[in-house]
Parts: sequence; structure tokens; C-alpha cells
Amino acid sequence: MANASSGSRLRWIVLALILVVVGGGVAAIWTLGDMGDDSRWMATYLAGMALAGLLALWLLLLSGLRWYFRLAAVGLLFTGICGGLFGLRSEIRFDGDMRMVGRWRWEKDPEDILAAHRQEQGTFAPSAKYELTRIEPTDWPEYRGPQRDGVIRGQQISRDWKAHPPKLLWRQPCGLGWASFAVVGDFAVTIEQRKQNEVVVAYDIPTGKEIWKYEHPERFDEAPGGIGPRATPTIAHGDVFSLGAAGHLACLDGQTGKPKWTKNILEGGLNLRWAMAGSPLVVGDLVIVNPGNQRETKTWEAVLALDRKTGDVVWKSGWTKGGYSSPMLATIAGVEQIVLLDGKQVAGFEIKTGKELWRYDWDKTQQDINVAQPLVFADGRIFITSGYSVGCAMLLPTKEGDQWKVEEKFRLDNKPLRCKFSNPVEHNEYIYGLDDGILACIRASDGKLQWKEGRYGHGQILRWEDLLIVSTERGDLVLVAADPKELKELGRIKAIKGERCWNVPAVANGRILVRNEQEMACFDLRPATP
Repeated sequence: MANASSGSRLRWIVLALILVVVGGGVAAIWTLGDMGDDSRWMATYLAGMALAGLLALWLLLLSGLRWYFRLAAVGLLFTGICGGLFGLRSEIRFDGDMRMVGRWRWEKDPEDILAAHRQEQGTFAPSAKYELTRIEPTDWPEYRGPQRDGVIRGQQISRDWKAHPPKLLWRQPCGLGWASFAVVGDFAVTIEQRKQNEVVVAYDIPTGKEIWKYEHPERFDEAPGGIGPRATPTIAHGDVFSLGAAGHLACLDGQTGKPKWTKNILEGGLNLRWAMAGSPLVVGDLVIVNPGNQRETKTWEAVLALDRKTGDVVWKSGWTKGGYSSPMLATIAGVEQIVLLDGKQVAGFEIKTGKELWRYDWDKTQQDINVAQPLVFADGRIFITSGYSVGCAMLLPTKEGDQWKVEEKFRLDNKPLRCKFSNPVEHNEYIYGLDDGILACIRASDGKLQWKEGRYGHGQILRWEDLLIVSTERGDLVLVAADPKELKELGRIKAIKGERCWNVPAVANGRILVRNEQEMACFDLRPATP
């Protein structure tokens, strides 16, 4: 009897130890250390699988139950797990923190919802041509605005969202993908995934109706990253320049959507794991793209400049792996140049020849995931940041004669600003960004953290004067004061539904366009008129 009693106590002690160790481990994961939430979720999933395995072993070997009860219990355990996973559609996805956000099988497929909406809405026939050749200061013709810095200029926006919240103009389904909008006047264009085609779509902003579309047969799908194209189209010289996930670059007539030329910028090369994401940059008669050299051998150039009118290659440059940010135009040390953060470095390139002027190695990121756009200051300083526990740095490229050098003002590993998908903005020598999903403010002079508060997820940030517009990962728009002393949230609205709102908003002529992989909406931000 004593041995039986001792054995009974032992089996329950083992069960308690399993629960305490696994439960305590999960608690420690979420309360101790400076791990990113993505690492915490992955560790939690592993702990859950370990718990399921240990419980199964305990039931089979130590529970003391009759064998048919043991087998039935283990069967129920794994039937529940498998049933839950089976209830999800096959395309299990993850948000920016690697939290599972799959869709149940009985829920409507967003692609079917979009198809029904498109059939019902039809195509819009404008009464006059859109003026796309003249870009006004209040337009938003490319990724993150005219200067690719996320700053809204020349527009009036309501400062009091409680008394005068943004007015919804329309909301409707859209295709999959992570591109933003380019806007000129009442004309907006983005790129979406519709079934098996990447589709560049032009919309009439006042009505939200489709003007034209250009389709290319391609469907990129990568489980954590999702389905569809990533790069925002660019409007320049009356044309639309779009880049698909697998490298299909197209110059389209802005009025009709008909192609003037197309080119596969990855022909003969390799795609990035999460696809082409850098938006085409149009500088004069050049279109700059970054296919990257994924093989990292000197048999393939990483940066291409193509003739805007013909698509012919003008120059090639660089040998490094591609990244997920976009080339941008900047003036540094008095020299106008192309600045690009790729998978391995941030560098400056001469516009006419593509010659690399300077470079700074930034190759510590997990799987070379550099996404955030470099932040270029008026004095030539460049701020770069990456997520996945990497951190940030402030650089100053300078030129003496024909020689360039890069001074490192500060480099802070795994702190205090680690932007994963989002892009930081600057105001009055302070930098605001989403540090692994939490809004943070750091001092530009030394990177010192001023405050970190407010969980907005892996959304995006724009700046207008001394205000920030934060689009959260869950689809809210939040008005925040750009105040280095504290977080001041001034207003919030629900803009679109969804759990992965990673697309950058576009603000033009007082209206904001937001979208994600299933819905888009337009709001009027202008102050109320008397």
C-alpha cells in the first residue's frame, strides 16, 4: 500500500512540475529580459508544443489510468489541437509580432468579397482626363510622399479629432498586398493581388470607383509575409511605374493603364525571401530599382537605372543583397544622390552613373530584413533602424575632395528604436518611431530615449507640422502630439478592419487613403469650415 501511495504521489508531482516549469517558463518569457514580442510568441508556441508532448507522455506512462482511458485522453488532446488547426484556412498567417491570425473556414474569403464588390460596382468613366503631369505640393505621387520622408506638407488638417473627427468618404474591399497609394489630384493608384494576378488599379478618389486596371499573371505567397505585391507605384511624367513581387516592372499610361514597356528586373537572378518591396524611384529620365544580388557574387548587379521612356538599362551598380526599403533622392554634403538601404548596407550612389559614393555596413539583421526608410536630415545626417533586436544608428557622410567618409555619430544595438516594418519620422531634432510596436521618442543628437509608451503594433507613422498620424496594426488612425516630453494621444478613429494593417497611408489634398490586405478607405482630414 505504501508503494502504491508513493507512486500515486510521484505521478502527480511530475504533472505539477510539468505545469509549473512550462507555465513559469512562459511567464518568464513575457516578463523578463528585452526580447521582442515576435521572439516571445515563437517561444510561447514552442512551449505549447512541448506542453502537449509532455502531457501526452504523462498520460501514457505515468497517469496510472486504464490503457483505454490513456489512449482516449491522448486522442482527445491531439484531436482538439488538430481540429483547431483544421478549422483555420490553409493560409495560416502571422502579424508583426508572429501572433497567429488565421481565418476560420466558415468565414468569407476576402478575395471572394472583393470579386462580388467589383462585379457590383463596375468601372468608373471620368468626364475629363486627370492632370497627372503637374505635381502639386499637396499631392502624394510616390511612397511616403514627394520626398519619401512621411512628412505631409502644404495641407490643412483638423487638430481636434474629438470635435471634428476625420469624415469617412468611402470604405470598400480591396485586393491582397502591402502597397500604399500614389496620389495626384483626384487620381490614386495602388497594386493589389486579385486571385492569380497582380493588378495595378487606378481609383477616382471622390467616389472610390475603379478607373482602370492592368493585370499581370503572378501570385507571390510566403506564409509569415502574406500574399501579393509589396511595392507602391510611382506617378511621374503622367505615367505610372509599378513593381510586382516577383520583379515585373511596368510603365503604364496614367490615363488608360495600358503598358508602354515592361521588364523583369529579376530575369536571371533570385528573388528575396519576402519579395520585391522597394518602390521605383523616378529621377529625371531614370527609373531606379533595387533587384538586389541575392547570390552575392560579382555576376549580378544590385541596383539598376532604366530609361524612363524605353525601359532600357542605363547603368548597373553594386553587388549586395537587396532589402525591403526604397531608393530615395537626397542631398548630402552638397551632392544630390540616390540613398538606399539594402540587405547589407546603406549607401549613396551617383545619379548619372550609379557609382557608389560611400557606404556603411548594416548587415546584422536577421535574414537581412532591412525595411525602414532611411531618415535624412537637412544637414546630411542619416538615421537608420531595423527590427529583430538590431537597433539604430546615426551617420554623417562627408566629402573631402573626391573622397567620401562616413562618421558614426552613434550606434545603439538592440535599442532604443527598432523599427521592423514601420518608418520613423523627425521633428525638431527628435525622432518618433514604433519600437517593436510601441511608440517611442529618441533624441536625434545621441539616440537617448525620451519616452516609450502606447502599443500601436507594427503600423506606420506620418507627420504633419507638430502632429503625428499613426496607423495602427489593427486598423485605427490615431492623432498624436509630436512632443518629446510625453505621449499625448489627441484622437482616434477606426479606419479599416483587419489584424495586419502594414500599408503606409497616403495623405493628399487633405484626404487620407488607408488600406491593408482586405479593405481600403478614404477620410477627409480637413478642418470643418464655418
